[in-house]
Amino acid sequence: MTSVTGLTTNRQPRRAAVYPRVSSKQQEDNYSLDTQLAACIAHAERLGYVVEERHVFREVYTGVDYWERPQMTRLREAIRNGEIDAVVFYSVDRFARDPVFHMLGLAEARQFGVKFHIVTDDLDLSDDDDVLMFFLRGYAAKREWRDLAERTQRGRRARAAKGKPIIGPKAPYGLVWNEEEGRYHVNESEAVILRRIVRELLGGATLRQVKNGLNADGIPSPSGKTWQTSTIKYLVSQQRYTGVGVAYQYKTTRKGDRWLRTEVPDGWEVPLPDGVYPQIITPDEFAAIQSRLAANRAQATRNNREPEAFLLRAGFIRCGLCGHVMAASSAGGRRRYRCATRDKVDPPCPQTVIEQHVIDNAVWERVVTVLKNPEIIARELARLQADDPTAQDLDIVERALKDVERQRDNLTRHLALFSDPEAAAPLVRQIEALGAQIAQLKQQREHILERRRGWETAQDRLADLESWCRQVAGRVDTLTYEQRRLALEALGVEVRVFPKGHDPRYCITLALPLEPPGLEPFAYSSTCTSCRCRTGTDRCGRSSPWRAAAAGRPRSAGL
Repeated sequence: MTSVTGLTTNRQPRRAAVYPRVSSKQQEDNYSLDTQLAACIAHAERLGYVVEERHVFREVYTGVDYWERPQMTRLREAIRNGEIDAVVFYSVDRFARDPVFHMLGLAEARQFGVKFHIVTDDLDLSDDDDVLMFFLRGYAAKREWRDLAERTQRGRRARAAKGKPIIGPKAPYGLVWNEEEGRYHVNESEAVILRRIVRELLGGATLRQVKNGLNADGIPSPSGKTWQTSTIKYLVSQQRYTGVGVAYQYKTTRKGDRWLRTEVPDGWEVPLPDGVYPQIITPDEFAAIQSRLAANRAQATRNNREPEAFLLRAGFIRCGLCGHVMAASSAGGRRRYRCATRDKVDPPCPQTVIEQHVIDNAVWERVVTVLKNPEIIARELARLQADDPTAQDLDIVERALKDVERQRDNLTRHLALFSDPEAAAPLVRQIEALGAQIAQLKQQREHILERRRGWETAQDRLADLESWCRQVAGRVDTLTYEQRRLALEALGVEVRVFPKGHDPRYCITLALPLEPPGLEPFAYSSTCTSCRCRTGTDRCGRSSPWRAAAAGRPRSAGL
């Protein structure tokens, strides 16, 4: 990225960070993020700031949260470290949807002498009146978000009560929506694929065999990409293809930057009239497929001939390139861990493979070294006991509270000078708004104190942890398979494996248990700036189209 041209003087150019944000990947794909970024950089240029690449914080995360946002956390670190003089964001609601977060962000920025600039608002945030306007606009953004959610929910419930399905931006696979008739019709070009899937499954094919056949024939999946077994399983598990329609079968809840489907409370489901969904497969076919899938799951468990051959199976080992969990494989008589996500990421991830005995032995050797070295455990316990992850956040809230209380007290003193209620009305409204800010800041303070209490509880149990490590170290050579797995889990073992030729071939990270959110992991390796392989150096010097594409993405929690 070309840096913004700074002032051509002998003084150090003023440095700005830019913070474009969207709530979802779909918005990012629609170029909203790039539009904001361009506007923020142009605004910074007009104000005479320099924007370096490392101070561009592109966020794909909901504005309702604040403390959990990865890029916001990085931005706050840059503010505290004195790396920047200003922050530019597109609009009030792009910074946050909750006005209390505006106050917290502004208080922290003021503490370190950093200015806030908004592309769409000409507010002077060094002025108390404009700060109040900043809060009021944030409050309006929050109310707009809540009102929109409530209106959307009421509309959906009303639609379902009238016997109409809840329509998404895209019709379910195999169907097409007819607005005039208020029901779905069959999309024959896709329904024929559904029937093929059902026919092959009932004929004895596995999900993987069906997937391979569809991909071999060049048939696009519902997303337009290659087929996955999870997609096929989802389609054949949808009862609507039998002609039976139900609204509100599940609800979606946000966890971090992901949306998760969860069960709905009793009484939420709304049956839809016959005819809303056409029948593509028969009820008997649907029931037979569900039985077949259940039997396959049970058979897969029974057919695992070597359940204890792979120490790191089921989550401990991940591909160092794409971050997905690696699968255990005994194909051809060779025990290996394999990244099986070649077609699940775009661009495709190379299939990283490593011999089971190589990585299992290396990991267990590292675990034993840690357990048998009391100095390592003691050093890490001392660090955990010294670090309070809530101290800075609590300080920000306390500073913001004092500032808002000061403003409210000043206005209250001025209010005593008015005898005309009509003339005093604007001050009363400002005092009420400041009172709302105080209440919200106190609520945030309580949330942070709750986090602190959790951290303090963990501190009380650190002595138990040290005792546990000593006990396990004393009998480490006689632990059973399950006990070894428990030790891996307790020590927070995570393994990243890279393709042959990469330096290093693998990275092993451990994190002591009872680690509250916000603490750095107990790591034996840091991050390689070339490919994030945690070597702490640029030794690998490798480059690939996959890494080039991945470098532009927000890192997931698993990376």
